[in-house]
Amino acid sequence: MIISMLFIALFFSATLSAQVKQAEPERKPIPARQQPPQQPKYQQQENNAPRAVPVKPVQQQPRIVKPEKAVSNPRQENYEPKAAPVKPRAVQPAQANPVQQEPRPVKIPAKVTQEPKQLDIEPQPQAVPVKPAVQPKHDPNTQAPPKAVTVLPPVRVEPQPANHVNPVYDPRNPSWRYAHLPRRHSHVYHLPPGHRMIHFMNHNYWYCNGVFYQPYNDMYIVINGPYGIYVDMLPFGYRSFFVNNYPYFYYNGNFFDYRDNYYYVVSPPVGALVESLPNGYETIIINGETFYEVDGAQYKPVLQENGEIWYEVIKANN
Repeated sequence: MIISMLFIALFFSATLSAQVKQAEPERKPIPARQQPPQQPKYQQQENNAPRAVPVKPVQQQPRIVKPEKAVSNPRQENYEPKAAPVKPRAVQPAQANPVQQEPRPVKIPAKVTQEPKQLDIEPQPQAVPVKPAVQPKHDPNTQAPPKAVTVLPPVRVEPQPANHVNPVYDPRNPSWRYAHLPRRHSHVYHLPPGHRMIHFMNHNYWYCNGVFYQPYNDMYIVINGPYGIYVDMLPFGYRSFFVNNYPYFYYNGNFFDYRDNYYYVVSPPVGALVESLPNGYETIIINGETFYEVDGAQYKPVLQENGEIWYEVIKANN
């Protein structure tokens, strides 16, 4: 029975569903052209936003400010800060100072009379008329002759040569200052750089750094400067001195005299004292004394105060 009833219920439900489907009309799909255009989301939101209503400007009236009344704050008036309790502090009695208790002696200053203040102003010296000095006349019987004032002539010096050597004093070598220069009467095949020719007395000579050369065949002989030949500048390392209040210049056995803006080679003046002789001197012994001869002139060694030995001209080669 139960199975037959279930079968009948299923049959009636199937027939009902078929009738309902026949009664409903078929729905056709709406074409895409007839569908209403959908607005984008951001436009829909704009259309839904409320419209702005124009607002008329309101004329602001001047504001009247009333002076404020001083309102007393009852809380501040009635407020009284409570003082914190202060504990009593034990005060010790100060010890007596015997130095302060003793009376100090008071000095009564004596009456000082006020003197006028002196200003630190240096007195200006007054101009004193100077009288021209009167030169005393020379009296040959009582006074010595006045000494002539010597003035050193102008000096022009050549630049320092490339082969210059700082000399060192040697008491055993009279030519210690000019030992680096060529020896007197020696022969050389090549002249040093910077040499120049000097035409004098129908002869040609060569000069470089205070040394004179004379041509000989294919060589050059080292000589002393001929007397009367002149140069426009003194060699580097020259020495100057006075003989009988007359100035002379000396370098490597050559004596120079300044005349007419030039320096002339002259004979060695007697009494001249030089510190070194040229390389190539000759030694002469007379009565046990040693003398030196250079280019015909004789020199005598003289001991100086500083312990050095210099050489004095005792005979010229006129």
